[in-house]
Amino acid sequence: MSLDQAEMTVKQDLECALASLDMQRDDFLELARGIRQKISEETEEAVELEANLG
Repeated sequence: MSLDQAEMTVKQDLECALASLDMQRDDFLELARGIRQKISEETEEAVELEANLG
């Protein structure tokens, strides 16, 4: 394998790795948004319950 071919292979591998990391980041951010939403809903329910009891 020539040096140019090796460089191209490494460049392609890095691009694939970065694309994979971008997808994982997006998945993580979506999960974090879902968790925040669930916490917000649970907090609202707790506040409403406390208001009804108090």
